[in-house]
Amino acid sequence: MADEKKKIRRHGADGVVKAINGMVIISWGVFLVAFMIVSISGSSGGGQSYGTVRTGGKALTGWAIALMVVQFILCVTGLAVQSSRMKRKSDRFSMSLIVFALLSIVGLFVFIFVLA
Repeated sequence: MADEKKKIRRHGADGVVKAINGMVIISWGVFLVAFMIVSISGSSGGGQSYGTVRTGGKALTGWAIALMVVQFILCVTGLAVQSSRMKRKSDRFSMSLIVFALLSIVGLFVFIFVLA
């Protein structure tokens, strides 16, 4: 009787898990758009092919900064929602949300303090 199996009450994804998965998917989308904007705009600190800022580069850099702020807020919100669900040993934080939060902080630092 000591080896009785515990009841598994979680059957499939509930609303919280689906919301977190949605935030991860949106974070991937925001990351890809920000990456494309940074690639298109070019920067003055780049190599020979990016030696000058292209037409509209400053405006695109502003959009990239705005997307990184959105990315950071989205990741922090996702991690906060996920932390409220951490009740079992098998519950884990999403590595995508952690990595994207760190990348957005580094990107904001670089764009605001290094390239400005």
